[in-house]
Amino acid sequence: MNLAQLSLVITLGFPFATVLADEGKSPDSTQNTDRGEKIDRMAVQVDEIHKDVVQSPIADKNWGVELDPLYLLFFDKGGGFSGTISNFSLNRSAEVAFPFTYEGNSDDQGSHAFNIDAQYRYFLSGRQKGFYISGLTRFQTASYHNIIFLDSTDGGRKTLNRLGIGFGIGYRIFSRAGWYWGWNLSLGRYIVGDKVGGSDLPSLPSLWMKDLILDVELLKIGFAF
Repeated sequence: MNLAQLSLVITLGFPFATVLADEGKSPDSTQNTDRGEKIDRMAVQVDEIHKDVVQSPIADKNWGVELDPLYLLFFDKGGGFSGTISNFSLNRSAEVAFPFTYEGNSDDQGSHAFNIDAQYRYFLSGRQKGFYISGLTRFQTASYHNIIFLDSTDGGRKTLNRLGIGFGIGYRIFSRAGWYWGWNLSLGRYIVGDKVGGSDLPSLPSLWMKDLILDVELLKIGFAF
């Protein structure tokens, strides 16, 4: 083979060799790129799952305080306030809450009432967010004029003390900044203590239903710390 023939073979064979070399390397290179992209995507997904499931927005917070600004709208005269103190650290799939309300009437009766609950709220998602169901115990003390008890018809100022039980449902939305919002519906009955009769009740929300417990909370805003 002379020099001219050797040059022709090299010229014609080089492109084929290059193609074969590329074909031999391309799958591995593409696979490596695909593997890298999949690993990156999996890392992002794992991080999102870790934040969403393991590190809940209140994972490092133990207590919360709430206030209900809409509560003032239910008074004809006088005023009151409604709030909740919550503990989130006892069980990270639940909340132990202590809602309380004070109601004061500025009419001639000078009526007032104070309620405090102990509630255990279990989140249906298994972590502290979303819907929950609850059981509650409530203590109420109230003072007002001219109320009729079932066991007495005496007039004058009366002091009412009673204990009730009930259940409820609600919903929570937590932010990573610590702020949270929720609504709650509770229903129950007073079972121990004074029984209320008659119809001349003061215009206080917690006494409208007499021996029934009915609470509707639509806008309670809180902060966890």
